[in-house]
This record gives sequence, structure tokens and C-alpha cells, in this order.
Amino acid sequence: MQFILLLLSKMRYYLRILKPALKHLKNSIPVLVFIGFIALLVGIWWLGPKWEWDETYPLQPLMPRILFTVVLFLIAAVFFVFYSQKRLKASEEARLNDEEKDPITPYIEAQNSRFSDSMLLLKKNLEGHDYIYKLPWFLVIGGKGAGKTSLVNRSGQHFSFTTATKASSKNETGIRRRSDTLDLPYDIDWWMSNEAILIDPDGGLLLQQDSDEKKADLAPKLWQNFIHFLAKTRTRRPLNGVVLVVDLACLVNQKPSDRKAYAGILRARLRELMEGLGTQLPVYIVLSKFDLIKGFDVYFRGIKKSQRDDIFGITFKLEQSNSNQWLDELDNWYNQLLKMLNDHVFDSMSSITVLEDRESLFAFVRQLVGIKEGLQECLADILESDRFSTPAQVRGVYFSSVFQHGIPVNPFLESSARNYKVPLPVSSALPTMQAATYFVKPLFSQIIYPESGLAADNKKVVKQKRTISRIGAVVAGMGAIIMVAGFHFYYKENRVAVEQVLTAVNDYRDDVVDERIDETGRNLLPPLNHIHQASLAFPDYSERLPLISDFGLYQGKTIGLEVEEIYQQFLSKRFLPSIAAGVVEQMNATGYASDEKLMGLRVYRMIEDKDNRRKKVVTEWMEKLWQSRFPENLDVQKQLMVHLDYAMDHVGTDLPEFGRWVRDTQTELLTIPMPDRVYRTLKQNAAIEFSTPLDIRREIGPAFDVIYKHEKERKPNFLPSKTASFQATEANTPGIDHQAYIIDAMLTAPGFKDYFIDQNENVADLAMIDTWVLGMREVLDYSDEDKKELRQKIRELYIADYINTWNQSLKKLDINDFESIAHAVKILDTLSGATTPLQRLLKSIKKNSTIYAIASEKNNDVNTILQKDPNRKAAKEIQKSFAQLTKLLDSKDDNPAYIDEVLKSITSLHNYMEEIQEASNLGQKALSVAYDRFSLKGSDPISILNRVANGLPEPLNRQLAKVSEESWRVILIQALQELERKWDKDVYSFYQQHLQNRYPIISQGKDASLTDFTRFFAPDGILDTFYKEYLSLFMSSNLDVLSTQERQGLQIRADLAQQIEQAKRIQDAYFSNQGALHVPFSIEPIRLSGSQRKSVLNIDGQIISYDHGPAYPVDLLWPNSLQSRAESKLIVVSSTGNTKETRSRGAWSLFRLLDKGYIRPASNNSATLGFGARNRAMLYRIRGSGSNNPLTNNPLADFILPRYLLQQSQPGEELSEDTQSLESASELQSSP
Repeated sequence: MQFILLLLSKMRYYLRILKPALKHLKNSIPVLVFIGFIALLVGIWWLGPKWEWDETYPLQPLMPRILFTVVLFLIAAVFFVFYSQKRLKASEEARLNDEEKDPITPYIEAQNSRFSDSMLLLKKNLEGHDYIYKLPWFLVIGGKGAGKTSLVNRSGQHFSFTTATKASSKNETGIRRRSDTLDLPYDIDWWMSNEAILIDPDGGLLLQQDSDEKKADLAPKLWQNFIHFLAKTRTRRPLNGVVLVVDLACLVNQKPSDRKAYAGILRARLRELMEGLGTQLPVYIVLSKFDLIKGFDVYFRGIKKSQRDDIFGITFKLEQSNSNQWLDELDNWYNQLLKMLNDHVFDSMSSITVLEDRESLFAFVRQLVGIKEGLQECLADILESDRFSTPAQVRGVYFSSVFQHGIPVNPFLESSARNYKVPLPVSSALPTMQAATYFVKPLFSQIIYPESGLAADNKKVVKQKRTISRIGAVVAGMGAIIMVAGFHFYYKENRVAVEQVLTAVNDYRDDVVDERIDETGRNLLPPLNHIHQASLAFPDYSERLPLISDFGLYQGKTIGLEVEEIYQQFLSKRFLPSIAAGVVEQMNATGYASDEKLMGLRVYRMIEDKDNRRKKVVTEWMEKLWQSRFPENLDVQKQLMVHLDYAMDHVGTDLPEFGRWVRDTQTELLTIPMPDRVYRTLKQNAAIEFSTPLDIRREIGPAFDVIYKHEKERKPNFLPSKTASFQATEANTPGIDHQAYIIDAMLTAPGFKDYFIDQNENVADLAMIDTWVLGMREVLDYSDEDKKELRQKIRELYIADYINTWNQSLKKLDINDFESIAHAVKILDTLSGATTPLQRLLKSIKKNSTIYAIASEKNNDVNTILQKDPNRKAAKEIQKSFAQLTKLLDSKDDNPAYIDEVLKSITSLHNYMEEIQEASNLGQKALSVAYDRFSLKGSDPISILNRVANGLPEPLNRQLAKVSEESWRVILIQALQELERKWDKDVYSFYQQHLQNRYPIISQGKDASLTDFTRFFAPDGILDTFYKEYLSLFMSSNLDVLSTQERQGLQIRADLAQQIEQAKRIQDAYFSNQGALHVPFSIEPIRLSGSQRKSVLNIDGQIISYDHGPAYPVDLLWPNSLQSRAESKLIVVSSTGNTKETRSRGAWSLFRLLDKGYIRPASNNSATLGFGARNRAMLYRIRGSGSNNPLTNNPLADFILPRYLLQQSQPGEELSEDTQSLESASELQSSP
């Protein structure tokens, strides 16, 4: 979780970094397309010759690369046109949207339109491509009514071009200008003379003081658009200077605060101009309307024209124009001016007699003195430099007068009148006369224009051009270095290649060529490698252009051809004949008219005949041969394949030595029917074209390894193997081995539709290949009917092969043997789980048997379609063969598919087995289930699944029947193991502890307790109870079921039934019906030896005495006493009075006494008992109550209680882990 959080945080971090770049990605599409276009071109011409497609190099020849390049250029042109149209349309839409949103946009477009018209006129009237920079550009700015236009118009320049343009609202083509459709409130006049271009914007554009709030932003935006136009049009040096026109009369008459505000506006415009253009501009200050200063007409009344055409002002020193020193220089000049004017006034007073003129003359000087401080302060506010903006180059201050009309101003009189509250004096207007220009004509031609080169270039553009120049120099230098290095490189490369050719050719000449025929061609590798190495020095010489390749140094045209001819000749004369001989040798080792021989002949003919060669057939054959001959030498295989590839592409050979063998082989192979031969060819070609066959294991999925057994696959050999058998010719062929669960790709629905149908339609071509192989092409020909018949025979072979292959593969699907109940649960869970292996198997069968969509049987067109299309008829036959299986997937109406019902049965069995597995005592649960199933109690999913399996088609019936059988088997195994544990615990352990080593089981053992004997052998005793509860069902009627467990070695012992029967005889012999020990019998004396006088037999206190008199049988009962002190004895008294006693004590004293005597059977229920010498001193006749009595026929004699119930527990057989532990425990208990 922490890793995911860390990854998400990293992704957010990188997305935040890439977000700005992603915003501009849309605008970078043309750049990306251009880069991609260049990359494709580089790839085509550099990597294209090395690109491989289907074992060919389509771009290796020159012409495909040229065609590909032309196509790329056409695509690029189409993209460019499409993208340009899209951008133009988007731009127009954006413009219309902007017009709707911003009412100022139409004014900006109108202004741009006028700019375009002006530039068009300029281009038409100025020669040369650099018309923009042919004349210097000056900007004339000033407030409204400052006299800018009058200054320009009366500056003595010739503006005939501009005058003609302004005189008409139409351009030179007679078409009304586009900008005239909208009246611009702030126009910009262009004055184009022979010396310069003057730009005269409206004064309102600078002041930007529109009273209309809706148009408050109009002037600022038009001004910024004008600056942008200058920067875009003349990028290197937008302007050569600025002429700042200041209305002197207005300045003098303004209040200080208004003058301060006015200066701030002009300073702001100049700052915006220089920052927008990125350059430092020279500024020329022109103080206009000098004539409106009171006394100007009197002072300059008598000056000459030459003096009027002179300059009245100061031009600052160049080194001081970039700092504020120009203010000091202006102050000095102005002081000198005032001193000069004062001197001149006092000199002129004597010549002027009119009082009014004298007053005007004096007032003129006094006014100039009075406005000095305000003028200097105003100019400083406009142009004084600071550290925050680009300072202007202030070049000079000049007085001018263009027209002498209007009312002169006298600020001092007006100020005095206001201060003393007296009426303002009435000033008379200047007399109307022909206006003359004062101090204007030389201003432009002599001062401003000569300094047109003082303006600095645009810093950004200069920096950009400097960078471009440096990059160009670096690129040019690198290009020169690359040229030199390339020439040297290619010279060296060609020299190395030539030396390589010489070395390889010398090694080739020095090689001793082995004259033996090696079928693999390995003995020819040294000379082949050497001459091939020589040919690699100039690999593509045929496509190289001699005068262009390697700077004209390429030597491949002269050397490569000769080396390649040597290489091809060696391949044709030695290599190909050697491998052809190898093919012949392999074919001789194959069977008569076998597929391998046909394939070998095909390979041989394709080696021999270059024109009809199929390279892949030969290379695959030789590749397998070399793999088998040189399995651990991959390098040799690769070297041989290199030479074979080249030979197949370029070299033919002549093999007359094998002509007779070819004819004999062709005759042999002609014995195979044509359909069989063509079908073999089809299958072999399908194996080549289809790289992946259908694997039933993959169709079923990962569940396959859990459910089914695995088959061993056949070991491969170097000969091409068949991918499947076909019934007509190979069904009974010995030695054919089929890979388990693998279906040829041709024998699937896609193989039928996508391969077989097309190939069968082209069967004539395949037949022609074989006729060419068999040398019959010129003789054998097929009519349409022959082809149709051939196709039908091949189709029949295909159908038989299709059905047989699928059936064989399905028959091999064998359910795994269940190893345990847990294993059974796992397999059942897989069968009924989400992976649905049975459904996947059926779906795969349906997909590959229902090749075409199922048509309704009621459709009248079905039969017509089948008759017309034999392929659909063949598909229908395949479908019918597997219809029983595929119908299991079909559902009708609301009824589920039958396979769902089958899966319900499997699920029920899975739940049944899982309940057993999850029981706290698995063995007890399995034993209980087995008991219930033998007793036919409760539900039985095993039998249900078995009955369901009986109604299913092959192979599902066999698989599900085995599932039910295996489920019952593992339950029985677990039950038997639990039964054996109970046997050991409840029966055998008691028997071993209390009876096994005791009398009467063992004659030499201690007496067994009658109580223990009774508990074990009596009716409803330990043994009898165990038999009734468990063994009776297992042994009475289910021995046939138990015998099936022999596969695991866990069947019930064969002698167990005998011992159980023996135990029943013991029970019948020793016990009464009430379950008590009860052995009735009779004893009759028969004979007493003559040397003996008397005999007394005492059996548990029951006395039988005999002294040679008449004898009578005496009825006795055992046991007569249950005391442990019970005894039985025989006393014989001899004739001399000696006594001989035979005595036995204990509960079993009777039987021990009988063991000391001699018993000879007389009948089924009687025997003769003898004691004494030779067992004849005293004879008795003992009779039991029946033939099964312990006195005359002891049932314990043959009783051996087995320790283990299962057969594997017998000595010498392998024991289970539990059984081994039980045996060890038993041995420990029985050990002393």
C-alpha cells in the first residue's frame, strides 16, 4: 500500500512539472509533425535498407525508398494544407468571437488594415527587397493642436507621394481602402519623402483622455497595437528617432499642476515606446508656436530669410545625450540666449518709437526669462533619465514657428490681473498676412536626418541575430569538419574494405579445398567463410551510386562484382551439390514412397531448379539436419545457414549425376494416389504456415493439469514430422505417434475456413507443384471435372482426418486418479468451479465443429446451400459427428443447458466429498458414509453422477463415470483404513493382550481367563459385535466392490472370511445360545489295563470311577466350576497298590488333561481318549453334543486372528504409515 501511495505521489509530482508543457503541446503539433517527418526520412534512408519483413528487405533497393519519400512529402503537403485551413478557420472564428466580446477589436483590425495598405504602397514605390529599411523612420508625437502636422508639412520637404495618397481615399489600384469602412477616431498619417518616412499619430492617441467611458480603452490599445506593428515590421531598428513637438504657448499658459500632468503623460508614452521596441531612441524636442509669445512679431520683424531658415535652438553633445547632463547644457545655452536677447532688446529700443512695440519687445524677453524654469522643469519631467527605465537620447531643443496667426499670450499680464483682480487686458490678434516659417526648414534635413543612425538596434533582435550568427558559424565550422572527417572516414573505410578483400581472397587461395562430398557442407566452411567475408566488404555495391557514395571514393563497383562472382561460382559448383547429395542420402534411408521421400525430392528439386525454388522449404530441411548433426555447435549452424540463404536467393546449380536416381524416385512416388499426395502436401504446408496448433490443454485452461493425466510426447527427429494422421492412408501405418491433446491448426474451424477451403480450391496449383517435383508437369493436365473430383476426394480425406483426430485426442482425456479425499475435493471443485473446464472443452468442440452458423432445419434453402456448396456440406458432416457433445451446451426456452445439470451433479458430489473432508474425524466419517452407502441409506451423489454419466456421450460418460468411481474408491480406502484402526484398537489389541499368547490359543501359554475368553468369543462379544457392526456389510455382499481396491493394494485380506467363519465355529462350540460357556459331553470307560486295578477320573469335581466292571457313559458339563482352583485329574491304581496320577489345574484343566492323553477320532462327535503306557493303560470314549465340539474337534486349532484387515499388511508387502505404526505398537505390547 505504501508503494502505491508513493507511486501516486511521484506521478502527481511529474504531472505538475509537465503541466505547463502539456498546455503548449497543442501549439507544438506542427513542430512535432515536422520532427516526426524528418525522423521518418532519416529512418527510410538510414535504417530502411536494414528493415526486414517476412525474410525480405523491401526498402533495400533505391526505388522503393524514393517512392516512399515522395509519398511522405505528399502526405506532409496534405497535412500542411489541412492544418493551415484549420488554423485559418480557427483564427477567423476567434476574430469573430473577439469582435463580439470586445468592441475595440474592429478598430484594431481597421488600424492594422491601414498599416497593411501603407506597407503595400511603400513596397510598390520603393525598389529592392529591403524596402522597409531603405528610408529612416521617424515618429512625430505631441499633444492635440501642438502643430505636428503643420511642422511636418511646412518643413521644406517634398511629400508629393504622401500628398497624393492623402488627397484620395482610394489606393493606387482605385479600390477603396478596407480601413475606410470604419471611421478611426485616432488616425495615423504617414509622410513619405525622398529622405525619410515620418509617422504622425493623432495627438489624442498619446494623451488617451477620451471622455466616453465605452472607448476609454480604445486609445491605449491602439497605441500598443501601433508599437507592436513597429516592432514586428522593423524588427532590427523600428525607429530612427522621435520628434517631440511641445506647444510652447500652451505650456507657458498652463498651471504648474497641469504642466506636471502633461509631462507625465508624454514621459509614459515615450517609456512605452522604447520598452515596446526594445531600443534607445534619439529624441528631438521642438517647441512649436513660438510666434504666440507676446513680442515675437516685433522681435523677428526685420530678420532676413536666411536667418528664418536657420536653427533657433541647441543640439546637445553626443556624449551627454545619454545622461542628465543635457539639462545643464540646456540651462547654459538658455542663459546665453537670454543674455543675447537682452542685449539685442536694449540695442533695438533706440530704433523703435512706437510705445506699443517697445512694450511688446520688452515683454517678449521678460516672458522668455519667466518661462525658463517651467520649461526646464517640464522637459526634465518628460525626458530625465532614471534607473527604472530606458533613458532617451535627448539630442536637442528647438524653437519653431510655422504659421503666424492667433492671439499672442502674455502670462505675466494675465497673472497680474488675476492677482489684483482687475480686468484682463484685451490682446489683439496677429495681423493676417502670408505666413512664413521660422527656424523649421533646416530642422529635419540638417539636424534630424543626418543623425538617423544614432538609434540603437532592438536589443532582443540584436541578441537573437548574434546568437544566430554564432550558431551559423559553429554549424559551418562543424560542417567543414564533418566534410573533412567524412572524406577521411570514407577513404579509410574503403581502404580497410579493400584490405579486407585482399586478406580474405588470399586466405581463400591458401585454403586446401576438401574434395570429399560432405552432405552437411561443413568441410567447405573455411573457403566459403573467407570468400563470403570478402564479399561482405562491399555488401550493397549494386545499389550504391559511384559518384555520390562515400564522397566518390566507393570501390565496391569494381571489386564487389568480381568477389561475388567467385563466391557464387563456389556455391554453385561445390556447396549446393554437397547438400543435394546429403538430401539424396537421407531420402534413400526413408521408407518406400513415404512422405519423407516426397518432401526430400521436393527439397532436392528446389535446390536444383532456381526458377521454381521455395527458399523456406530448403532452409527448414537443412536447419533440422544441421541441428541433428551439430547439436552443440550453434556457430557452425549459423555459418552454414548464411551461405544457404545467399545461395537460395542468388545461385542455381546443375546436378546431372543424380538424374537416374531422380527418375527412379519419381517413379516410386507416382504409386501414391494423387489425392493422398496432394493432401500430404496440404498438411505439410499447413504445418509451415500455421505456427501454433490447437492445444486442448490450453483450451481447457489451467484446470487441465489438475483434472487430467498427461501423455508422453514423441521425441523429435530432424525429418519434418507430420502434424496429424489422416484416416485413408495412415490410420493403420505402424510407427505413427500422435502428440497428446494437440490438434493441427488445419483441423480447426479457422483452418477449415481460412486455409483448407482456399487451398483446396487451388488444389491444382498444389498438384502442379508435385507434378513438377515428379517431372510430369509437361504431361499431366487436369480438366475442370478432374479438379472437382480431386477436390472432393481431398475433402473426404480431410473430413475423415478431422473427425478421427478430434476423437482420438478426446479419447486420451483421462481423469486423474484420486489420491485422497482432499485430492478428490480439489478435482471436483475444479470441475464445478468458475473455470468450468468441461464447458470450455465443449465450447472448443462446438467452436471447431460448428464451422458455419447453424441454419434452421425448416429453412428450405438449407439443402440448396448444401448442394451448391460442398464445403458447407463437409462442415455439416463434421458438425453431425460432434452434435451429441455440442447439444449439451444448448438451452431451450427456460430450461437450462444439460451441461448445467451435469455440473449440478458434480457440485453435489463435491459438497458431499467436502463434508467428509471437513469432518473432525475423517476416517470415522468415511466409514459412516461407506456403511450408509452399503446399506442404501441417505442420499448418494456418487450413484447419481454415475447414472448421469451413463447418459452422456463419449468422452464425458467415461470421464464422469471415473469421477464417481474414484470418489467411491478414496472413500472406501479411507473407510478401510479407519476400519483397520478400529480392528486394531477394539479387537486385535484385546486379543493380543488377553488371549494371543495364552491357553487354549497356545498350548504352552498361561491359561486365558474364562471371562476374557467369553468377552471375546461369546455371542455379542468383542469379535462378534465388531463383525456385526462393520465387517458384515463389507464382507457379506460387497466383496466384489472391495476387490476393486486392489489397484491401491488396500483390499480386505483373502483369509479374513475364513478366520471369521472359524470364530463362529468357536462360538458355537464353546458357548450356549444364551452366550455363556457351555460344553456338554459324556465320558464312558472302555478298558483298563490288566496290570491296573482301578482308575478314577475327576473333572472339576465330577467323578468317574472304573475297576474292570461294567461301564456306563456319564454326562458331564464344562465348566462345572468357575473357580480358579478348579482341577481335573486321572488316578490309576496298579495291582500292586501303587498309584499314578495325571493332574491339571485351572479353568482350562479339562482341556489340558485331554492334551496329556491321546485322542483318536472315532466318529464326527466321538473320540477315544487314552492314558498310561503307550496310552493304553486306561481308555475312555468321549462324546460331544455335536460334530462341532471342542473335545473331539477343537476349532481353536486352526484359528489365527489376523492383525491387519487389509491385504497390504501381509508380510513382505509395503505398509501404510498408519499401519506400520500400529504394527510397531503391537510388537512392543507383545514383547516380554
